[in-house]
Amino acid sequence: MPMPPLLSIIITAHNGEAYLSATLQSVADALGNALPRCEFIITNDNSSDNTQEIIERFAASYPVSKTFVTQFANIGKVRNFAIAHCQGEYILMVDGDDLLLAGKLADKLQILQQQRPDLLICKLIEMEENAPVPEPQSNAAPETLSSDNAIERFLIHRDFQAHVIGQFIRRELLVATPFPDFTCYEDSWVFPSLLTRSQKILYSRSGFYLYIKRHGSLSARINANKIRYLFQTLENMDRIFPARFSHLIACHWIDLLNRYGQDMAGTAELESTRQRIRAVGKLAFLADRRIRFSYKRKLLQVARLAR
Repeated sequence: MPMPPLLSIIITAHNGEAYLSATLQSVADALGNALPRCEFIITNDNSSDNTQEIIERFAASYPVSKTFVTQFANIGKVRNFAIAHCQGEYILMVDGDDLLLAGKLADKLQILQQQRPDLLICKLIEMEENAPVPEPQSNAAPETLSSDNAIERFLIHRDFQAHVIGQFIRRELLVATPFPDFTCYEDSWVFPSLLTRSQKILYSRSGFYLYIKRHGSLSARINANKIRYLFQTLENMDRIFPARFSHLIACHWIDLLNRYGQDMAGTAELESTRQRIRAVGKLAFLADRRIRFSYKRKLLQVARLAR
């Protein structure tokens, strides 16, 4: 019986004919000789263009591919569906319009093989659409993070944010923490549980994943559903993270009220957000050295909005 793969690479696509061919080839090029240690789980969700033809051409050249067609129109459900079909010890998620740097995955697989982390978090390389591809970065050794340090970095948005794309996650963690049925921000909801459930977390500044900011992307447009998902992710942070992180989470509640308070007018979410901010002990918050001065100022500014 063949050994299960070390890594399952999930590639999700919806109407991706403009970018998907390049994405798929970049994944293969990033693996190089490490290809036999992996499998591709390629899911075409609710596409109406030539996405499936592109997937089938790629799968014909790479027998390690498993392909699926779904009609969820919901990224949370798509991710759960794909995870259920993975056999790898680890999972890497790739969006169908991003790119990986050539030859940069073999080193990451070696780290997984040798150190067996629960999470290997890698710095994403953010770039604007049509910008030149940056030069490959040095392969610095990964840093070991304590759970508290990882949570603090996550909440401060230092080094990494709540992106599951471009991260290596032990499969059983994702099985134990399913994604919610969200059409966006599904990773923001899951990430806190991944951090608290992980016993060994590594962080690598050597990026390999090109996170491309597309002009006119749907993810850049806010609406009532997205605000509700954001609200629910913050509620989940309050439930999951220990109370000692309450002030750092409060910074995110402050941002929610500051940015979208008017859009939330007349909703139960707005009143709950105000209550959460009113509950912040101002003196303790202002004295907390982890809190940026800008958020201390924002708390005083939004306090009147939370009345």
